Amino acid sequence: MSRFRNLSDDNKKKVIIGGGLILIILIILIFYFIKQYDNYNYKKVNKNNYLVYTLKSTKNGIYSKNIPYINLNTQVAKKINKDISSLVNDYKDNKQCSISYEYDINGELLSIIMKIVDYDTDFAPKVYFKSYNYDLKQDILLDNMKVLELFNTNESIVETILETKFQKYYEDILDLEYYDERECDYDCFLTYREIDNYLDDVVYYVDNGKLIAYKAFVFYSIYGEEEYFKEDHFKFLIAKES
Repeated sequence: MSRFRNLSDDNKKKVIIGGGLILIILIILIFYFIKQYDNYNYKKVNKNNYLVYTLKSTKNGIYSKNIPYINLNTQVAKKINKDISSLVNDYKDNKQCSISYEYDINGELLSIIMKIVDYDTDFAPKVYFKSYNYDLKQDILLDNMKVLELFNTNESIVETILETKFQKYYEDILDLEYYDERECDYDCFLTYREIDNYLDDVVYYVDNGKLIAYKAFVFYSIYGEEEYFKEDHFKFLIAKES
């Protein structure tokens, strides 16, 4: 303290300003490294791109195709990217197919849902979903059971929710007079949807803290039900973060 008192006023100002500048630089560096960590920039393949971005976007005919890429230099990301490439390989050059995706980051969980609709079929278009739930912190890919555990739910609850929703779809279709119950009962309705088991081909996507189940089914039939079914009919709210 005695040395500080002996400094001239100008030198005191220089020491204070210098100390302030050092403190500001330290704060900036701390925020920079925090941002690098939060955005996983230190793991990115291309630091100028988002964590997930569209690797390829095309439009052959009337249907668009957008293929995602996880911009991380990790074994899990490489595995997912390779699987996505394999998944879309049979559809990317087909003018009668659409490919799209959504993704969301919930804390340390990166969730991606792939959506493919193949109109190049003999009768009804085919819908395919595939999801990836990537725990960025642990660097592991979560299976369906692990995702359900995150929301304290299970397949029995999922099955009940799906059954209730499909029954509602059937009731709506009856009310809209696509047919009556004597012409096509609920089992008939499920047969046209090609549903033998509610849990078959169900995948899970986490969107803004909500657990969404995607269930593929046939939305065409001889009764013209494709006019009723919209994209949201394939997604089912299962649970929300508590």
